[in-house]
This record gives sequence, C-alpha cells and structure tokens, in this order.
Amino acid sequence: TAATTAAATSSIATASAAQTVDGSIAEVSHFLDAIRPGWAWKFAATFEDFGLETVEDLREAPQYELEDVLNRLMSQAKAGPAHLRRIRGALAELRGDSEAAAASQQQQQQQEEEQQQE
Repeated sequence: TAATTAAATSSIATASAAQTVDGSIAEVSHFLDAIRPGWAWKFAATFEDFGLETVEDLREAPQYELEDVLNRLMSQAKAGPAHLRRIRGALAELRGDSEAAAASQQQQQQQEEEQQQE
C-alpha cells in the first residue's frame, strides 16, 4: 500500500544518514535492516565481499559495481525479485536517483495491487 511504501521510504532515509547518532559511520547492515529487518543477516556479507561496508561506500560505488553485487545476491544469496527490487529502490534513493526510486516504488505498488486482486 502507499502507506507501507511511505513508511519504508522514511525508514530508509533515516537509516541512510552517513553517520549514526554516536558519530560513527553507518554500516551497510543498518541500511539493509532499514529496508526490512533481518536483511542484514541475509545479504550484508555479499556487499562486504565487494568492499562495500558503509552507507558512504554505497553512495560512492560505481553503478556497475552495485549491479555486480545485485547479481551476486541473486545467484549466491538466493535473493528473489522482490528483495532485489526493494534493495535497488533503496540504493537509488540513497544515491539521489529519485527517478529510479520512484519507478521502483511504482513497480512494487503495482505488484502489491495485483496480489490483492488474486
């Protein structure tokens, strides 16, 4: 629903801050758990294998590198299309690509509406 999407977007924006309250750099695990609790446990190691350990790393990484991470998530970490769509949208939002983030959210909403109609 739109409310769920707005709440998730707000959580991601909050977790995406470059620094945590104590001044330390926010880790990728915080970013992933802000998308959905438990996702750090499932997916953080794959990001770290690529040297992407902080939110700042995610902001600065070239797009092709992020695509490599997403491909590995799918092939080795068993991430499904819904996982990848949400992670891709959160990355786009984090990196300031509002057009890609909006497209990801719209696709997610369409799929949720289709599931409700079934």
